[in-house]
Amino acid sequence: MTPVPAAPVLPADPGERARAVARWAEAAREELRALHRSGAGGLELVRRWTRAVDGLVTALFRAAGARPEAVCLVALGGYGRAELSPASDLDLLILHRGGDDPKAAAEALCYPLWDAGFEVQAVARTVEENLAVARADLRSRTSLLEARRLWGAEDLWAELESRVIAGEILSGDRAGFVEAKRAELEARHARYGDTVYLLEPQVKEGPGGLRDIHTAEWVVRVAAGTRDLDEACRRLGVPPGEREGLEACREFLLRVRNQLHLAAGRRDDRLGFERQDEAAGVLGFEDGAGVPGVERFLQAYHATARRVMHLTRTVIRRARADAAVSGGGTEPWREPGVGFRDGEVAVDPGEVARRPIVLLAAFEAAQETDRELSPQALEAVRENLHRVDDRFRRDPEAVARFLGILRAPRRVATTLMTMHEVGFLDRFIPEFARIHGRCQRDLYHVYPVDVHSLFAVRELRRLARGEYEGEFPVLTDRIRRVRHPEVLYLAALLHDVGKGSGGGHAERGAEAAVAVADRMGFDPEQREYLVFLVRRHLLMARTAQARDLDDPDVIAAFARDVGDLESLDLLYLLTFADIRAVGPGAWTPWKGVLLETLYLRTRRFLETGGEAGPRRDDPARAAAVAERLREATAGRVPPDEVEAFLAGVETVRYLLANPLETLLAHLEAFAGRHDDPVVRFREVPEEGHAEAVLVTRDRPGLFARVAGVL
Repeated sequence: MTPVPAAPVLPADPGERARAVARWAEAAREELRALHRSGAGGLELVRRWTRAVDGLVTALFRAAGARPEAVCLVALGGYGRAELSPASDLDLLILHRGGDDPKAAAEALCYPLWDAGFEVQAVARTVEENLAVARADLRSRTSLLEARRLWGAEDLWAELESRVIAGEILSGDRAGFVEAKRAELEARHARYGDTVYLLEPQVKEGPGGLRDIHTAEWVVRVAAGTRDLDEACRRLGVPPGEREGLEACREFLLRVRNQLHLAAGRRDDRLGFERQDEAAGVLGFEDGAGVPGVERFLQAYHATARRVMHLTRTVIRRARADAAVSGGGTEPWREPGVGFRDGEVAVDPGEVARRPIVLLAAFEAAQETDRELSPQALEAVRENLHRVDDRFRRDPEAVARFLGILRAPRRVATTLMTMHEVGFLDRFIPEFARIHGRCQRDLYHVYPVDVHSLFAVRELRRLARGEYEGEFPVLTDRIRRVRHPEVLYLAALLHDVGKGSGGGHAERGAEAAVAVADRMGFDPEQREYLVFLVRRHLLMARTAQARDLDDPDVIAAFARDVGDLESLDLLYLLTFADIRAVGPGAWTPWKGVLLETLYLRTRRFLETGGEAGPRRDDPARAAAVAERLREATAGRVPPDEVEAFLAGVETVRYLLANPLETLLAHLEAFAGRHDDPVVRFREVPEEGHAEAVLVTRDRPGLFARVAGVL
């Protein structure tokens, strides 16, 4: 591989120097691009780029006239960590003694770098000032933990290391630092969607991204009191597998980040749709077995991010426990092989080998006692997934325990998420495994199919807990009356399992639902409801959003498709959860109004034995409405305008579909027409929409043009 060019010889003239730096940077970035496309590893590339930038920055600082006995140039943050991606910023500390002002040298260092396209933040501080900011600011404390000497006074660097890094950061309030970084991690996850399964993830700051790995390392170093990561892991008992796992994930994520920076020509850490196809090709993900390469790439990304999140939280839990006093023993639970240690669920691997049902018992214990599975328990589940075979899936006790988890009053979605993350859910319901990591690359869906389905369960559980009672009282009331909640939650899990195989996914999903129901031994009624919900899960949304809900025939046809009141309740609940789980913005108040209108009118139809309301094609009723309109506009609108309006509309259906107030508003807008169009606009905030009325001469393409403007 061609090396990145060494730092250039810098002319004495500042202008020539800046031009030399710019030429070097352009050539170096081209070499980086070539290295990356030839297959250079993620860590290899950032290390090479860091060494090259070290040479450039040091040469510039010397050329600026800095005296090595008076100042020390220090790299901070990611630059100090030697983890520079092609467009990463450069955080620099000019450490000085407090006498001479280093401002001139700092400017001579930064301006050529800025002109060459580098993002540079440089700060000049004494050791005493660094000590103060380390005590006052968590971000500065963290950045200094990564400090690395580039050039200059060794005694200044030694004092910074001893007084600030070792004396303050590594010896101060370690527990406080660990808790602060943990809270920071959780807040950052919430800010970026709180899931690793976004279809356009943030590679650095998002959940499961590079920043999670950094956080784990910071916490381990401070908790152990040493900057040596190997020694820190040894002191805290971090298994080699966890450390190696994080390193493998770092390698993958750095390759992705390097690709994003090189493709954009700037710092861009969002893996957007527009970058994914190129990234998949460059990183070696090819089409095969009916799965596009880009989908394979996203599956690999999500698997990596999921592993990072798990390992990071595991390592942080170890660091937090290091400061606590362990209880030592294991408190037994009612199931042999399952107990509690240090507030977490523990599992006996030997008992799992003898009785695989212990795997489900561990999830039951966590759900009932509102605890987490310990790192040891999670590992025990993973190592024994092969025991979840067809015999296990058909075991009546295993089925009963799984359905009991679905019927439990709390932590249903949380438990299913944990099952999914450790691979148990895919093994227990192989039909669900078909959609694992399957992506829907459009501007509507935010999550992969499997995660969307789990989030649908989460939305139903929020309804059941009353979190939406003020906003959705009808839905909240309905879910509290559901006789078989396990059927509803299982339908939410399975409703999209037919996706990705071509053709109508609802029908293929219904076939999978039949297989699941039969394997679990559902009675005929439960089986019928489950299969109906999966097969017809799109029916209500399509009817509400695409049909005229004022038409009694529409209500009657929908009621015939649904069949009974319980099916209607279940379908309404599943439709709500399905839309809400798509992503932010998928659910709107207007959709809510349409769905509730369809639900209430269909329920009335079913309760009255087929009374859907007056028909929409009754000429006598339409004539009566027209006469009421004439009476209401007498003296307000000229009679010839009223008759022209009535003659120009599709009289029967239009007059019967709209209340008199709407007809009057339309007529008055019509009567006000002249050569220019008439526009009336009305907001309906209580229903989350607005109405626009346009009166103008008809012409080809008019509706398309109006819709395009809206």
